Amino acid sequence: MSASIQYCKKGKSEGIALAYNTLDPKFRYDRGQAGAEGARDYLAKVVQEELSNALSADNPMMRELAGSSGPVDQLAHQTIYLKNFIGRLIGLSHSLEFDPYTGQLSNQLVHRDLQDTSQIFYKHMTPKALAAALQNQVNRELYKDKSVENPAGNFDSAFFGKLNAFLEGALGNWDMDEDEVNVEGLTEKGALDLLVRAGYLTQA
Repeated sequence: MSASIQYCKKGKSEGIALAYNTLDPKFRYDRGQAGAEGARDYLAKVVQEELSNALSADNPMMRELAGSSGPVDQLAHQTIYLKNFIGRLIGLSHSLEFDPYTGQLSNQLVHRDLQDTSQIFYKHMTPKALAAALQNQVNRELYKDKSVENPAGNFDSAFFGKLNAFLEGALGNWDMDEDEVNVEGLTEKGALDLLVRAGYLTQA
């Protein structure tokens, strides 16, 4: 990552984005306004990050697309190609980007048609995978300022209130403690409900 940032202009932007997405939420930009619109903005940010990360990481999906049994060579350039190729189709907010180093692209990747490429993407980026990513992100942000002295962190009631209002207080969306008083985290059902209400998934 550091080599990409230092020596390659295209790899630089991808490397910085990857590094930013590994930051603790408290070091990122503010989560935005309150209420339903604030919840919608937050969900849009998380979904965009997850879609971008899926096309930027050396993961099983990228290896399958590139036909690689090991680490994907010139990952930043494969990423730019894929974002240009299927970005709009999968809902990623991405402007077409020129990359002068297309000679670095995997032959297997560039010879895949749109249907084949999107099928492999959706084989890995399932509704369950997207919900799990959202659930993890929400639960990380629900209890902030964790430290050695305060391992549980501080409950962010404003953040919880924003998402709970968006869910309209539906049952089963939050894990509660034994006394049913304190929220411990978002459930898988809650994550799926958030994605459905925001329009990213359709309930069958």
